[in-house]
Amino acid sequence: DTGGMKPNVDITDIKMRTFQVFISANGYDTGKNKLETVRDLLHGRINVYLGSGTIKFRRIQALSAGGHLGLNPATHRDEFSINFLAETVE
Repeated sequence: DTGGMKPNVDITDIKMRTFQVFISANGYDTGKNKLETVRDLLHGRINVYLGSGTIKFRRIQALSAGGHLGLNPATHRDEFSINFLAETVE
Protein backbone atom coordinates (compact mmCIF):
# COMPACT_ATOMS: atom_id res chain seq x y z
CA ASP A 1 0.00 0.00 0.00
CA THR A 2 1.54 3.29 -1.07
CA GLY A 3 -1.05 5.68 0.32
CA GLY A 4 -3.70 5.70 -2.39
CA MET A 5 -5.37 8.58 -4.13
CA LYS A 6 -7.45 11.38 -2.66
CA PRO A 7 -10.91 9.96 -1.91
CA ASN A 8 -13.89 10.99 -4.02
CA VAL A 9 -16.33 12.41 -1.47
CA ASP A 10 -19.28 11.83 -3.81
CA ILE A 11 -18.63 8.11 -4.31
CA THR A 12 -17.79 6.68 -0.91
CA ASP A 13 -17.83 2.96 -1.73
CA ILE A 14 -15.02 3.13 -4.33
CA LYS A 15 -11.47 3.24 -2.98
CA MET A 16 -8.51 4.22 -5.14
CA ARG A 17 -5.62 2.29 -3.64
CA THR A 18 -2.06 2.26 -4.88
CA PHE A 19 0.60 -0.38 -4.49
CA GLN A 20 4.16 -0.97 -5.58
CA VAL A 21 5.85 -4.10 -6.84
CA PHE A 22 9.55 -4.22 -6.00
CA ILE A 23 11.86 -6.56 -7.92
CA SER A 24 15.38 -7.56 -6.96
CA ALA A 25 17.15 -9.55 -9.65
CA ASN A 26 20.46 -11.16 -10.38
CA GLY A 27 21.21 -9.11 -13.50
CA TYR A 28 19.63 -6.21 -15.36
CA ASP A 29 18.03 -8.25 -18.15
CA THR A 30 16.44 -10.69 -15.67
CA GLY A 31 14.98 -7.83 -13.64
CA LYS A 32 13.75 -5.96 -16.69
CA ASN A 33 12.01 -9.12 -17.95
CA LYS A 34 10.38 -9.66 -14.53
CA LEU A 35 9.21 -6.04 -14.49
CA GLU A 36 7.64 -6.41 -17.93
CA THR A 37 5.98 -9.68 -16.87
CA VAL A 38 4.47 -8.07 -13.76
CA ARG A 39 3.23 -5.10 -15.79
CA ASP A 40 1.71 -7.39 -18.44
CA LEU A 41 0.00 -9.54 -15.77
CA LEU A 42 -1.52 -6.67 -13.77
CA HIS A 43 -2.04 -3.66 -16.04
CA GLY A 44 -5.55 -3.45 -17.45
CA ARG A 45 -7.02 -6.21 -15.27
CA ILE A 46 -10.73 -5.77 -14.56
CA ASN A 47 -12.89 -7.44 -11.89
CA VAL A 48 -10.24 -9.72 -10.45
CA TYR A 49 -9.38 -11.12 -7.02
CA LEU A 50 -5.68 -11.23 -6.14
CA GLY A 51 -3.67 -12.64 -3.28
CA SER A 52 -5.85 -14.20 -0.61
CA GLY A 53 -8.93 -13.31 -2.66
CA THR A 54 -10.56 -11.13 -0.04
CA ILE A 55 -10.49 -7.91 -2.07
CA LYS A 56 -12.01 -7.58 -5.51
CA PHE A 57 -10.19 -5.15 -7.75
CA ARG A 58 -12.54 -3.46 -10.20
CA ARG A 59 -9.62 -2.14 -12.17
CA ILE A 60 -5.82 -2.21 -11.97
CA GLN A 61 -3.65 0.10 -14.01
CA ALA A 62 0.04 0.84 -14.05
CA LEU A 63 0.83 4.43 -13.10
CA SER A 64 3.98 4.32 -15.20
CA ALA A 65 6.10 1.89 -17.17
CA GLY A 66 8.18 1.20 -14.08
CA GLY A 67 11.92 1.29 -14.10
CA HIS A 68 15.37 0.43 -12.91
CA LEU A 69 16.27 1.85 -9.50
CA GLY A 70 19.91 0.88 -9.77
CA LEU A 71 22.34 -1.69 -8.50
CA ASN A 72 22.16 -2.33 -4.77
CA PRO A 73 25.78 -2.08 -3.58
CA ALA A 74 25.13 -4.34 -0.59
CA THR A 75 23.59 -7.22 -2.53
CA HIS A 76 24.98 -6.55 -6.03
CA ARG A 77 21.46 -7.08 -7.38
CA ASP A 78 19.58 -4.87 -9.83
CA GLU A 79 16.43 -3.35 -8.35
CA PHE A 80 13.28 -2.31 -10.19
CA SER A 81 9.86 -1.02 -9.16
CA ILE A 82 6.48 -0.27 -10.67
CA ASN A 83 3.44 1.43 -9.12
CA PHE A 84 -0.20 0.56 -9.75
CA LEU A 85 -3.58 2.13 -9.10
CA ALA A 86 -6.16 -0.40 -7.89
CA GLU A 87 -9.82 0.52 -7.72
CA THR A 88 -11.81 -1.44 -5.16
CA VAL A 89 -15.39 -1.41 -3.94
CA GLU A 90 -16.08 -1.75 -0.24
